[in-house]
This record gives sequence, structure tokens and C-alpha cells, in this order.
Amino acid sequence: MRSRRRAEREVRHAIGAALCAFLVFTSIAAWSAHSGQGDLISPAPAVVSASGADPTWTQTDWKGGRDPGELLPGEYTIGLWHFDEGAGSKVRDSTANGNDGTIGGTENTNWRWWVDNGRFDSALYVMDSTGKVTVPNSSSLNPSGGFDNLTVEFWYYDQDVSAANEIVGKFDWEENGWLVKDDGQATDSAKFRLYVWMGFGPGNGAYGWVIDNAGGAGEWVHIAAVYAPYGSGHKMTVYANGVEIGSASNDAWGNIANANNSLVMGNGNGVIDEVRIENRALTAEEIAVDAAWVRSGTWSDTYCRYNQGENVGTYLSPSRVTIESYGDGGHQLLVDNSPFLIRGFNYAPTPVGRDPRIPSQVWCFDENTYKDDLPVLENMGANTLLIHEGEYVTKKFMDAAYEHGLRVILTYNVRVDENLADNRVQENHVRQFVRMVNTWKDHPAVLMWCFGSELDSFYQGSLNDFYNLLNDAAGAAHAAEGENYHPVMTKVAWMSGTTNCSIGDASKGADDASLPNLDVWGVDAYLGPTFGNLFENLAARTNKPLVMTEFGCDALDARDNTVNQAMQASYLENQWREIYENSGRDNNTSGRWLGGTVFEWSDEWWKSFSKTTDVPENHDNTGGWYWENYYDYVSGKNNMNEEWLGVVGIRENTYTREYRKAFTTLKGLWTALAGENLYENERWDADEAMTLERGVYRRAPVTENTQALWRMDEGEGSWVYDETGRNVGIVDPYTVYSDDAVFKPGANPAYWGDVGSSFIDNTSETPPEGSRYISVYKSSTANNYGGWGVYHSSAVDLSSYSGGYLKFWTKTPQNLLVGVSDTTADRTVSISNYGWDGTNTWQRLSIPINDLGANLSAIDYTFLTKTDGTTGTFTYHVDHVVWVPPASVGSSARTASGKFGSALKFDNNDSIEFSTSASLNPENFTVEAWVYLNSYPTGSGGDLRKTRIAKGGEDNVGYYGMFITSDNTLSAKVHTENAPYEVKGATRLELNRWYHVAMTFDGRWLKLFLDGRLDGCRRVDLPKPSNTMQLRIGSVLNSTYIVYG
Repeated sequence: MRSRRRAEREVRHAIGAALCAFLVFTSIAAWSAHSGQGDLISPAPAVVSASGADPTWTQTDWKGGRDPGELLPGEYTIGLWHFDEGAGSKVRDSTANGNDGTIGGTENTNWRWWVDNGRFDSALYVMDSTGKVTVPNSSSLNPSGGFDNLTVEFWYYDQDVSAANEIVGKFDWEENGWLVKDDGQATDSAKFRLYVWMGFGPGNGAYGWVIDNAGGAGEWVHIAAVYAPYGSGHKMTVYANGVEIGSASNDAWGNIANANNSLVMGNGNGVIDEVRIENRALTAEEIAVDAAWVRSGTWSDTYCRYNQGENVGTYLSPSRVTIESYGDGGHQLLVDNSPFLIRGFNYAPTPVGRDPRIPSQVWCFDENTYKDDLPVLENMGANTLLIHEGEYVTKKFMDAAYEHGLRVILTYNVRVDENLADNRVQENHVRQFVRMVNTWKDHPAVLMWCFGSELDSFYQGSLNDFYNLLNDAAGAAHAAEGENYHPVMTKVAWMSGTTNCSIGDASKGADDASLPNLDVWGVDAYLGPTFGNLFENLAARTNKPLVMTEFGCDALDARDNTVNQAMQASYLENQWREIYENSGRDNNTSGRWLGGTVFEWSDEWWKSFSKTTDVPENHDNTGGWYWENYYDYVSGKNNMNEEWLGVVGIRENTYTREYRKAFTTLKGLWTALAGENLYENERWDADEAMTLERGVYRRAPVTENTQALWRMDEGEGSWVYDETGRNVGIVDPYTVYSDDAVFKPGANPAYWGDVGSSFIDNTSETPPEGSRYISVYKSSTANNYGGWGVYHSSAVDLSSYSGGYLKFWTKTPQNLLVGVSDTTADRTVSISNYGWDGTNTWQRLSIPINDLGANLSAIDYTFLTKTDGTTGTFTYHVDHVVWVPPASVGSSARTASGKFGSALKFDNNDSIEFSTSASLNPENFTVEAWVYLNSYPTGSGGDLRKTRIAKGGEDNVGYYGMFITSDNTLSAKVHTENAPYEVKGATRLELNRWYHVAMTFDGRWLKLFLDGRLDGCRRVDLPKPSNTMQLRIGSVLNSTYIVYG
């Protein structure tokens, strides 16, 4: 969509997500060879001397890959000339300063300025003044007060070491300016000097020089000359191939006086490439890194490729990106062996007033633009950014994206008006694409490479040429990376019908058989609220996996030029659901799609095609084209507004973000999504442009797969009701004995009288809940009694349970007396009066606590049983004893400050307990909740699991649980028939904020999610059996304070 009229304008650089960088490729007839490491072997450069004879130098060891720092202008770069034009008399400055140069002399059959194989791509071959580049004087080359700091870097191939060559300089011979000169004072090596004039007047200037071997004729040398404050004066230092070769200093030297003459480059006898001028002094380490990278095509062992610069971590290896294919035609993307559904955006965050066609204004160079976006993107559940400025991305951005869990698809751009039938053009594209691959292939943020964008719709030549080139380029990228290569894709446009889409068209070379090296198809589709038959149509055309690389709806209603957030959100929601339903995953093995990237993240004010002057300060509302399938179409009027496609709006003259309803809708679909296979159960809602803090969630609905949903909104009482009607919970029960054989701290089981023994059993009976229970054996035949109970040496106050119930399970062949002791007397009742039917079967009994007549403020036996004088020997069993508070009495666990409505708080022993049920025993499941921490778990010894959502005990087969551990991270665990499996989260939880937490288990993967982002993952590949234990939510033992909502 973005490229609809790109060919109508001259684009200096194919950059900007809004520019949809057109990339055009054809077959490469002259594609020569590549080594196992993917290093291109170039032919010797075709250089012709003045006499017509071949020069003495050759180059056979060019290796792809240029450091991004070498490629891109930085904050202090005042001029950067790559000499990659390859033809013509102009040399372009890659900075925004516009310091373009003109080549002098006349090119003829005996003398060619341009050589094909410079240090990188083409370079300039000069002979004396023929081929010299002159750059007009400018303010950026003459800083106010002169240069206090200066660095000049370039690559030079000396043809004649005996000649003096003024390689780069800006001077007037009246002791103003500076000059880096090959002094030509030896027969076998060049000796470089840095001349600096202070401008004290003719005859009164000062200069210094540095002389040493820098390299002989017939080899490339990297030269860096630095002028910087030193002591009370200044120092000049010259480096060759990253090593200092000499220096000179003088306390009298001050700032370099400005010369009003032109800047001159290449006034000598040799080949010059990659000239950079900085108004700061590069350090020796920075210069060494530049030279180490560029000299060999890779970093030397001395320099860790991804450990340069401030606050940058060391990444040991690239991400492993693979595509798993299923027998029924589906595909699933894996990153580091974990399923990965692409959820993201086309990303080009351009502030109002900036024009990304000017290189210095490209967003990549301004971390203040993107640094605040990345945590928001991470928080909303996005995991992928599609970048159209592949040639401009910076290491700082790539590092930051990776730190926020975002993977990057890098696009290589080609113009639609290039002649791809030209072998030189073909070779150059493959070479530069491989260079981009070599530059970034080891960075863990890389997800895929995208070779070309919508060329099937807009390329002006033969598409056969493009698709042949695409296949060759993809193969070259694979070879450059080796076995563990990143997938290569291209983007095609699916317009109003199917005629413009070339996927599967053998006549254009776009069928699977013609493209064996292409891994993925990207599809840009703007078809309205639904994609219609697109999925079925493409399934018949190709067996390759696909990504919806562009889709969306602009926020401007063309009917009345008002913002219509609701319609934009509605379109995006439906579009995403269709993509998701057609995406490959474990439970959808026929899905061919790997996910999608919305177009786009933020509005781009600069890009409207209706602006003849391309003013980036106005938000255009005239529409660039029309499409009937969108809601605001009116006959005769354009309704597709290119500048309003962002889910984030930006304000005039700023990059202040306004989060639209489409943003919150996608966040709702992507966050707590419990992985790539589930939809978010919490949905955001909003009215107008909003900030994150104003977001309000809609309530999660009960679906056919919901086993239980507790909103915690009762607000009072001691019961928690399940919206499915199946699982009612008890708030703050006082559990005397639980099914995982846990007694309260300070409690001890005891027996007396004619009871011969009591013990925890798990063999002779099958308990109704859990796997263990208490067995009590009455050993005497005498007509006396004995008993069993749970004793506290210090009486406990249970007066808050007045009006509640004493609940327990028992299996007994004889009647029992059951109750408590209040330090003065046993208070018991006969179970035959409370529902026992006289059979020796497990029965759940409930006794009103007030029927016991006990002093509830001083209870020393919280539960006891007596045999009531029954004769004979027998064994009875007890399981799961609990005091239940009355439903009508407000619980101390209640609080009104929930995430939504009311919530529950838990402190120390507080929890919610649910009786066992089949609905809480799914084989595959998702558990999710909102939690709020006021303090961290405390205690001593081991990995304390104090706050949890769990069913049963951790050592029990069939257990599952999610908890907060003593190191303040999440953990999840399942216990299969064979063994327990646990995964720990990577993120340390902060206090005093809400988190959405989720665990999922599908029989294959156990995963943890924090705020919708994968926080931990472990492969299990074993089923989880069911268990009959209770589900508990809250704290156990001496837990900390935690709130669930």
C-alpha cells in the first residue's frame, strides 16, 4: 500500500516504513562465487591508468560486512562519503549537511574515475588533480571558533609511494585549516602527516606531522588522523590500520582556524574510499574497532561484536530461527526451539516535522524517539518489528529491541526504476544484501531478512528478472550464514483482486519450483474488515509459509474527516483474528501463516502523496487512493489516508503519543494471551485518544473452554463464586489437616485411650480428595473409649468462625463423636445426627460450629474424634478437616482495591480453598490471574514457594501450580506420571504494581507468561494425570501479603 505512487517521485534514499522501500532484483548472470563462510570473491577491479595500461594493484580478498558505525553518520559526523555512486561526476554526502562533492578533470577511455571494487563497493581512482573531489565551503565544515576536536578517517590504496598526495584537507596555504597528506618520502611505504594550521597570520602558523610506515603500494590501509585537546594545548595523532603510528603535541596549539576554501579529497595517485569527518576526537579503541571490522570483514577476536558502547550486554550467539512443517501443509515458526507467532508492527516512529528522506532525520539515529516505544510494545504483547530501513538500523536500536523481547525483520531496499537486467546492478544488489546479512546475522534480535517490497506490483521491468534475482540473493544469504541461517522472505501486494499478486505464477518465475531458496512469502493486504478468500487462494498457489506483513485500517473517517477509533479497532480486531485462525501451531497443523505485522505503529505526517512540496508538518486528510471495501468509501473520493494508519497518533511538532482504541484492542488480543495459541481473556476499552494509564479492561467472558472463572467481586462474606457455577471457594478456611499431609504450625496429632495407633496412610483406602489421609485404629475390645485429635500447646482464637461449619471427610463402620476442645472440656456431637448414614464409606460431613457450644476464643484441640464407648476393634479414617467461616460474615481477606472491582488479599495463612472436581482436572490447561505484591516472600532455607495457585502438593502426581518464589520470580510446575517438571521465570517482580501472570501446559510445553510476555518455557512432552486434591489460591504457611484479582 505504501508504495502505490513511489515511482512518481525521486527518492534519494529508499528509507522509512512509510516509504515502503521498493526493492527490485533480477537474475545475476555474473554472480561469481562464495566461500563456505559466505565471503564474496570479487574479480580484480577494472582500473585503467592514464597510459591505458593496467595498474599494478589487484584486490582478491574483499569480504562482505561493514560495521554499522562505519556505514552510518552519527551525531558528530559532519561529512561521510561512501564513493558508492559508481558513475557520474557527483559524490554524495550521507549526512544531512549536504556536503556533496564534484569530481574534477575529464573521464575518458584512458582514464576512469570509478573502480568497481573499492574497499567497499565502488571507489574513486585519482591521478594528481584528475579525479580530485571538491566540496564547496560550508558552515558545517567551518564550525564556529574552529575545530577543537577533529577526526578524519578514510581508506586509501596508494599507487605511487614516492609521490606526495594531499589526500583529504581543507586549507588555504595561509596557515588556516587542516590537511592529511601522504608525504611520499620513501620508496616502499607511505608516510602520512597531519598538518594543522592555527591561523596566526601568514608566516606565523604552526604545524606538526607524524611520520611512520603506514603501508606500501598495492594494499589498502585504514588511516585515522585525530586532533584533540592535550595538556594546555593540543595533540595530533595518526593511526594506520587501527594502530597508532605517531603523534605530536604543542602547548601553544589552539583550535584549528577555519579556511574558507573548499574541502578537497583524493588529490594524489591512488584509490580513495569511505571518507568520514567528525567534529569529535575518536578514541584509540573506537578507531581500532573500525579498522578491525573493515579490514577483514569481521570483528577481530579482540573486539566483541555486540559489546561496544554504553549499557550494552554481551550476546553470545544469534537466535536460532527455524520453521517446522506439518504433514497436512501447515507451518510453525520456532525461535530458539520455542513456538513463535509473529505479533507486531511495521515500525518507523517519525516525529512530526521530520523528513526521513534526509538520512540524518531517519528515526534510527535518535534513540529518544524509539526508546520509550519499546517497553510499551513489549508490555502490549508485541514481539516483532518489521523495519524498512535495513541499511540504516543501528546497533543501539537492535540491542534495545532485543532487551525488550522484540525480534526484527530487516528489509533490503531496491528502487522500482532500476535496470535489473544490468549484470552490474544485479551483482551490486546481491553483494550489498549479503553485506547486510553479514553485518547483523549474529545479533540475537534478527528474526528474518526481507528482500524487496511490493516489487510484483510496482517494478517497471520484467518480474522474471526480479524473481531470479530474489532466488539468487536468498541462496547467497543462506550460504553466508551457513546451516543455521535466518529465513529470507519478500513482500508482495495483494490488491483489490488477485491479478496483481504473482505468488505461484510460473510465467513470472514466482512459483515454488522457481524459488527453492525463498523461505517465506510476505503479503501486504488491504481488503477491508475481512481478508475474504485470500487464505484459501494462496494455499492453492504455494506450499511455503506466509506472513501478513501489512494489514490495517486508517483512523480517519473520509466521509467527514473525523477520527473514528472504533472502526479502526474493529477492523484490526477482525483482521488479526482471521490471521490467528489461519496460523500454524500445535493445535492447528494445517495453518500456513506465521503471524502478522500491522501497518503501522505510529502515524507518519510526512508521507502523503498529495503534498507537492512534501511538507512534513501537516497531517494530510485528502486521501491517497480509494478502496470500496472500507467503511468510509464514497464514490469519487479517496478514502485511504496514508498518514493516519498508526494505532498510535502523534501530536503536532512532537512525538507525543496518543494511544488509540486500536492499540488497546490489539493489547487485549496479544497480552495475557497465555502464549501464541490463546486469545487474551482481558480486553481493553477506550473512548478517544488515550494514554496507557487511562486504559480500562472489559471483563473476561465465560466460554465453552472455561473450567472456572472467579472474579473475586463478592465484596463481602467468605465465599467465592465461580461464574461457571461449578466451583465455589471458601475464603480464609482454617485447615486443620489438608490432603497433602500438612498440619498447622504448632499443631501435633495425638491419640489416647483404647486407640492403639494413628498414622498418615496412602495405601489401604482411596480418599475422596488427595492421596493421603489419617487412619485411626481402635485396638481394645473393652467397653471404653479412646480418641484421636490435633492438639495445640497454645490455645488458638477461632471466634471469627462462629456461625460457620466444621467440615471433614470420614470413613467409619461405627458411630463417632466429633468436635473440639476449649481447654476446659471436650465439646463433641454424634456424627449420626449430622448426616452419617451408618455405612463404612467416605462421607463429607458438616457440623455447625455453634452446635458444639465451645469457647471459640480458646481452642486447644482444633479437631478431635472419640469412639463413644463402642465395643470391639475397628479402624476409621479422617481426611481434610477444615473450619469454614460463615458466608454472611465479612472476611478480613476482602479489599475494595482490586484490578477490576473488588479483589481479595492474603496474608500469612490466608487462602481460598476449592473442593475437588473434574472441571479442575484438565489434561491441558491455562491458569491466569492478576496479582499485586506489597512485600516479597520471606523465610529461611531453600526455594520458598509461599504464594501460589496450586492443585495438591508438589510431590503428588497430577499436581500443577504457579507460585512466587523466594527470589521474587514466577515459577510453574506440573507433576507427570514420571517426574515433576518446573520452569522458572526470568523477571524479578516489583512491589506495588499489578501483574498479569499465566501458566500454560499443552502436554508438550510448560510456559510462564508475565504481562503477556513469555517469561519461561520448558519442554515436557508427557501428559499430566488428574488428581483429586483441592485447588488452593493464596498464601500457605508463613507467606507474604499478596492480592489476587
